[in-house]
Amino acid sequence: MTATTEGLRDLVSQPGYKHHLVEDLVKSAKKGCALCAFISNVVSRGFYQCEGLESKVEWTLEEMESIFISACCEQDESFHSDGSKVPSITETTLAFGYISKHGRYYSAYENVPVSFLKLTIFADPAAPTNLSLPALTEELALFCAKQPSLSESVRGTQIAEGIKRHLGECLTGHLSTCPSNDSPVLPRRVINVESKENSQGLSLHINSSDEHARYVALSYCWGDPPHPFITTRITLENPSIVDWTLIPATIMDAVLVTRSLGIRYLWVDALCIVQDDEVDKAEEIKRMGAIYKSATITIAAANSPNVNRGFLEDRPVAKISLPTVLPGGTYGALWVGGACPAPLHEPLDTRGWTLQESFLSPRILHYGSTGLIWKCQKKIFEPVLESYGLYTVPPKLQARIPSGIFNVDSLDTVETNHFWGHIQRAYSSRHLRLLEDRFRAIGGIAEEMQRVSNDTYIAGIWKNYIVQGLAWKYNDTIPNHHGVRGPRQSPSWSWLSVYRPVCTRHCLDDGNEPELVSWSVNLADASSPFGHVLGGELELMATIIQSTKLPVETVSAINLELDYDSSDAEVQSTATFVSDDYYYLHLGRSYGRSIGLLLQLLVDGKFVRQGLVTVQDSDNFIWASEDARRVVIRIV
Repeated sequence: MTATTEGLRDLVSQPGYKHHLVEDLVKSAKKGCALCAFISNVVSRGFYQCEGLESKVEWTLEEMESIFISACCEQDESFHSDGSKVPSITETTLAFGYISKHGRYYSAYENVPVSFLKLTIFADPAAPTNLSLPALTEELALFCAKQPSLSESVRGTQIAEGIKRHLGECLTGHLSTCPSNDSPVLPRRVINVESKENSQGLSLHINSSDEHARYVALSYCWGDPPHPFITTRITLENPSIVDWTLIPATIMDAVLVTRSLGIRYLWVDALCIVQDDEVDKAEEIKRMGAIYKSATITIAAANSPNVNRGFLEDRPVAKISLPTVLPGGTYGALWVGGACPAPLHEPLDTRGWTLQESFLSPRILHYGSTGLIWKCQKKIFEPVLESYGLYTVPPKLQARIPSGIFNVDSLDTVETNHFWGHIQRAYSSRHLRLLEDRFRAIGGIAEEMQRVSNDTYIAGIWKNYIVQGLAWKYNDTIPNHHGVRGPRQSPSWSWLSVYRPVCTRHCLDDGNEPELVSWSVNLADASSPFGHVLGGELELMATIIQSTKLPVETVSAINLELDYDSSDAEVQSTATFVSDDYYYLHLGRSYGRSIGLLLQLLVDGKFVRQGLVTVQDSDNFIWASEDARRVVIRIV
């Protein structure tokens, strides 16, 4: 394709370069060709636009016969001093097409095959960018390729100016989605990155008079202990003993970014919370949601697994080298850079605390493994500068908290159920070092959601959506990054009581669903209603049936998903839970199935949740039987 002038000529022609029969493409990929592997991986997961049709058609790799690659060329007179027009392959225009059994399919671009993935072609910096090839008119022309660096920088003057441009646009132009408070109240402690107290220009600043100023917040991974560079009661009272030359790389990189933006203050939890003072820690944890929400911008050190790693190193461009013939018959290389999906699982995405830091931050500088991305409520995922990565954004990364949280005049409706389901899936698989963090690490999100939603938060679930709140189950489709292990916490009805990835089963009211009568939550700190929970009780009017009242064939047809880990297949069987102290509670219906809970009766007459059950019960046989009773029960 690129090693000969004929191949390059076909590449820039309207039909494109016939790259491979599909079976040969697959064989080549298996033999180790990076480009063939890249193409075969992508074409097997695409929807294609058929010429003359508005809807897209899904084709599998098996239904394709030949793969074509085409470069849509623009004619740019500025490339040649004599005014001749030169074919120039520009970014984002390398396209794929294919021939299927049903004919050839095209994209919306005239005479350009289906473009389902963007690529960049650029030249080796050590080689000439202008390559000779016969033009379509048989006259000599030049094939011109970009000549960027083969790595991408996330620092420097150009980057800082790009960030400032995005920030200014957000503060003044995104008034319906993003907060415009340009001078928030400072947190109680911040790092002064323009200090005159030492040669490093760093000191801890105490805000004792409600000072207002811009500040940057840092979201990062601590990594494994020990963590010697933290604020303690001793260093707080004797700041002169702090050796700022020992500051970890990730925090130092955040200092450099803050300075480059002309902002004086930086908030970092390790240094702005007294780590050996439990009272101070509890007070600051209650404020953390507000701290990130009020920050001018948050630095997300997404690709850094620990505080000593840093995040400002250059990012290599994902690329595939292709041989080409240079003028004079020598060989050089063209490089193809593929559109890379934004990584779903950066190191930062595995830490529990960083979820609310991300959602409550109105503006984020996301230092990921493939580049620097700007995020705000308006621009959800955009490279700070033109990127060779040509990011595609998975839907999972597009979710943002409702803009009403930030007190803007937004048209967004704040409805807890849908958004909380996203929080549940994203948070439940994340790593937490301390058991008591399970509830409080999303307390800031819960507090803000309650403030604007006319709903009431009850230890992980919402009053207005009690049925959906109880219909959670173990989710084995996502990785589990939990670092904590221990006995199951109370209350059993809350998904936050288990240390497993969870999701909510779709469950519709059917007129027989539970009704919330009352509730109580036992807080570790009464002044922190969204903090650590020691226990709780739900009083429900619900329909229940004792397990011993069900026929054996009905019990065997019930699908049980236990809330706790068990590798024993017998324990997972509903037959194990047939006795006088096991009951089923009806929640609702979903696609012809009945959804319910398995409960265990305790000696005090209260119940504890054991798992979620589903049963194919189109006639509502179980809950319409005379043994089913609608009573008031208490679940702890």
